[in-house]
Amino acid sequence: MVDVLLEDDLLLEEAVAELKGEPVSPHVEPDLSFDEPFYLPAEYIEDVGLRLSLYKRFACADTDDDVMDLAREMEDRFGPAPAPARVLVRVMSLKARLRPLRAMGIEANRERVVFHLREDSPVDGAKVAELCQGRNARWKLSPDLRLSRRFGEGDGASNAERALRELEDAAVF
Repeated sequence: MVDVLLEDDLLLEEAVAELKGEPVSPHVEPDLSFDEPFYLPAEYIEDVGLRLSLYKRFACADTDDDVMDLAREMEDRFGPAPAPARVLVRVMSLKARLRPLRAMGIEANRERVVFHLREDSPVDGAKVAELCQGRNARWKLSPDLRLSRRFGEGDGASNAERALRELEDAAVF
């Protein structure tokens, strides 16, 4: 439901920009697939309208700082967040960091993290090749632009944070 509302808002913004003659670059909303639940439990925020409003605000957060500010606001208002809500904050932070990379999505679990890139993702091909070199390289790039890293422990959110940090540290993006 929140994705539909967000999509409608983005389409409207693009249409207005187009009518004004401003350049329009397609907005990318990364799909998120993790091996652990991330949501706002009804027991934590009982009012459905408030929950939907928070989902939309998290989904629209442009930066990691915006997500963290919203998380602090949520905890100030409703108290310490339960596990699924804490995971939601981590996942929304990752989503905000993925948007400028033009990633179409991310899949993350205990075994691996896969970034679904677009042809226009700002990646440095030489640096990606360096990460993927060697028979036992942890990183792989498939022909359909899926950049993946193998793991053997942890959870999806932790592994995704670690993989994204590695890519940022290697200045791949």
